[in-house]
Amino acid sequence: MSKRTDLRVLKTQKLIRDSFLSLIDKKGFAIITINDIAEKAQINRSTFYLHYTDKYALLDKMVDEAMEKLVALVAPEAHIQSKNLDVESLRQNIQAILTIIAEDVIFYKIIFGENRMFNLREKMADILKQKFGQSFREQTLIPDELFLEMVTSLYMGAIAWWLSRGTAYSPSYMAQQLVKIVTMGPAKVCGLIDTEG
Repeated sequence: MSKRTDLRVLKTQKLIRDSFLSLIDKKGFAIITINDIAEKAQINRSTFYLHYTDKYALLDKMVDEAMEKLVALVAPEAHIQSKNLDVESLRQNIQAILTIIAEDVIFYKIIFGENRMFNLREKMADILKQKFGQSFREQTLIPDELFLEMVTSLYMGAIAWWLSRGTAYSPSYMAQQLVKIVTMGPAKVCGLIDTEG
């Protein structure tokens, strides 16, 4: 396949993907047809079928690609130096993850939406638990399962909240806030424990 053909294929796939997301956002996934997608993308049905077998295959492909990008960045062990947390490294990593989400905000907004029918959120939570579990098992001061649930819920909840507010804050700002909560804990963040002491 020539470079020119590759670019055409990528352009068509992006067109299909963008049209699909726009339709999900407006109509919901359940009632969208291939005709709807083809019409919105201004392509023939046969062109759609050259790339995907049906709308489920398209969605699966999109979810798999999103997971691949995010999983590549989740590496808690990379922020531990001699059993100490490298706070700046953690902040940069969180910012990088949030930047990826911000660049494809419509997709993630739909995925993290209220109906949550696409299970990306659950897949992400499972991967976070697995990665944190590998890095911190038997080091925590509370039961491992409880620790993993709390930390995962913190990250996933923050992302869902951020998306529900239209990503009003920058990835950099959100990363700073998450790092504060992770490093200081809720009591210090609320000013209930003296940070000077």
